[in-house]
Amino acid sequence: MKFMPKSDKDNKIEVYTDGACRSSATQKGQTVGEHDKSAYAFFLSMGGHEKLDGGAEYGRTNNYMEIKAVLEALRAIKNTFIPVVVYSDSTYVINSINKGWIKSWKKRNWTKSDGSIPANVELWKQIDQQIERFPFIQFNHVKGHSGNEGNELVDKHVNYLMDNMIDHEEIQKETENTTEDWKRIKNAEAVKARTLLQEAYELLKSENFHDHIEVIEKLTGVDYNG
Repeated sequence: MKFMPKSDKDNKIEVYTDGACRSSATQKGQTVGEHDKSAYAFFLSMGGHEKLDGGAEYGRTNNYMEIKAVLEALRAIKNTFIPVVVYSDSTYVINSINKGWIKSWKKRNWTKSDGSIPANVELWKQIDQQIERFPFIQFNHVKGHSGNEGNELVDKHVNYLMDNMIDHEEIQKETENTTEDWKRIKNAEAVKARTLLQEAYELLKSENFHDHIEVIEKLTGVDYNG
């Protein structure tokens, strides 16, 4: 059921959502890389009570995170009898809801008119379930980066979350450095062990324990080169 708040003083929960992906794709048709950063954020506000939250993942598309932001925002609202107004800068999200695309997909057993599966269908199914919880809910499009305080806040939080994700390249570089360090340590220890063994051979030779030298050579695989 749609409703129109009479004024900004009405008892309602305002929700601002945003999602983004820092895709490594450089050409049309390329997919998001599995190590690309992505994040979502939502902001709930009502009568002085506020909640800012979000999350980050690798390899998710921008649209996925836009939907995820709305989904998690609605999940965070416990009192479903308070009117809710959701603001998103994603026309994809707003049109899917307000133009009835979700309802059409659902009627066709979650398929599009051409028989294909809608992108992010599992998220849309959960969105549909969440919307049904609220008797009074409205979805509005807000232009991104236009000075809207709520939109700017969630956009900033999305970027904060991505900024604080560890770069895969950094992890890989650290792993490579650690591996090289271990190789150097193992090589140094091997050289030290061989040197000590040669010293032991010299001592055994000086005591005429040649049989012992042969036994140690067989056990260690290190020949006496004296």
